Amino acid sequence: MKRQSNNLILLLLFQISGILIAHHYPFAMPNLLFAFCILLLSFYIFPELFWMAFGFFVVALSAHHTKDSYPKEIAHTSEQWRVFFIEEEQKKTAKFYKYKATFEQHQILLFSKIPLVKNAFYLVKSHLSEVENFNSTFDYKTYLAKKGIRYQLWITTAHYLYSSKKLKSRVKSQLQTISKNHLPEHLYGFTQTLLLGDKKDLDPLVLSKFQYAGIAHMLAISGMHIGLLFIMLERITLWFNKEIQLILPLSILWSYAALLGFSPSASRAVLGISIWLFLKYIHKWTSPIHILLLTAFSSLCFNPYLIFDVGFQFSYSAVLGILLFYPLLNKRVLFENRILKNIAQIILISFCAQLGVLPLSLYYFHLFPSLFLVSNLLTSPLFPIILFTAIGMSIFPNLASLYIRSVELLFQVVNWFDSQCWSYFYVFQVSKLHVLGMYIIIYQAYLYLLFQSKNEIYSLYIPKKIGPWYQYFYLKCKQKPLLYIIRGAITLLITVLFSERLPLIY
Repeated sequence: MKRQSNNLILLLLFQISGILIAHHYPFAMPNLLFAFCILLLSFYIFPELFWMAFGFFVVALSAHHTKDSYPKEIAHTSEQWRVFFIEEEQKKTAKFYKYKATFEQHQILLFSKIPLVKNAFYLVKSHLSEVENFNSTFDYKTYLAKKGIRYQLWITTAHYLYSSKKLKSRVKSQLQTISKNHLPEHLYGFTQTLLLGDKKDLDPLVLSKFQYAGIAHMLAISGMHIGLLFIMLERITLWFNKEIQLILPLSILWSYAALLGFSPSASRAVLGISIWLFLKYIHKWTSPIHILLLTAFSSLCFNPYLIFDVGFQFSYSAVLGILLFYPLLNKRVLFENRILKNIAQIILISFCAQLGVLPLSLYYFHLFPSLFLVSNLLTSPLFPIILFTAIGMSIFPNLASLYIRSVELLFQVVNWFDSQCWSYFYVFQVSKLHVLGMYIIIYQAYLYLLFQSKNEIYSLYIPKKIGPWYQYFYLKCKQKPLLYIIRGAITLLITVLFSERLPLIY
């Protein structure tokens, strides 16, 4: 089992290395052919170097795939008549309506002076231009290219042709109509975010309050949403045969993922459940870590630029934190009372997930919610009621009153946490090297808990300050010589990272 985990980790690291190399440096097809020749030679001549050559080949293959996934160039961008399909509306700018559109399988950013209808085809006469950076502090062109968008256009008029008859468009429109007819205006944006992942109409103040309370994951369709939906489907199909228990939940879950546009977090959860159900069906079992690594590898094969997506990074980091730390910490929960034990488990899961995303949260949002354990404990029992009533409301509109009361109660809890001045604090000046250093420290803490649970002799030390503002901790191993090398490398790395003044916290 350990060897399989190591092989999967190496394979994923080779793949990510290839993506990063292709993103930052030029890469040509001859490099891939050269790597393939080395792989063949090592297999027949130097079998002991096979893994090294295989890693080189995976890096080269991943780099080539990443370059090939970059948005293609459009041959003719001059002014002419074109037909565009309006996929979704984005947040409106000061003077233009902003839409994500498609043209001949190319994704386009479309700015319009007039409002357009979503899921509809329009005839437009305009020229295309490549996205340009509007300031020197943010590389907007590269940011959109990672999302598959390379071109943009501005229009003042458009000729409506017809609306899409696709099932996905009709389902989305039906859900939006039900929400508008049965919910107050201030809950419409929240409901669209909860069910469809569409944050366009979500009040920014509501989003910030959820972030300050440490429960922003409720506003992103992630593993918790998909997991609750799967539990409901599993209970419904409990009395059917194994084939239906496999096919029906997967069909509904993948249909829901398609409705969401295969967002990274939802796709990861559905793919993980699919692998788990398939292994259960054929009476095989593997570690949850293996499933997580396989889903990450498969997702990056489908779209290499997902590695730069913040949702992708947060989703996998949170789940990895839970899978690594929760089993070790749960062994230390000694409550005999079932209620107290369940409360402790909810707190542990929240803590492990927050530990996994902490460096990324400080890097991207410069924010740490200090009351996230309490807020998750209070809102976790309420969230399944909100999610299931929101789903049931699309079939039974009478559930709208229960849904409204549940959401209003959730908002009261969130507002209370937001009103506490000590519920969060900001952290500034967090760089990528700081993130790497923090993850190394978290991994060392994991090793300490892992080997301590095996009754091996490991010690946790807090030595003197390296720099004027920082104290660090590391592990000293008295049995494994390899960890002496790891400890020395980490000591050197942290010395470099934190030799200057650390982020100010207030």
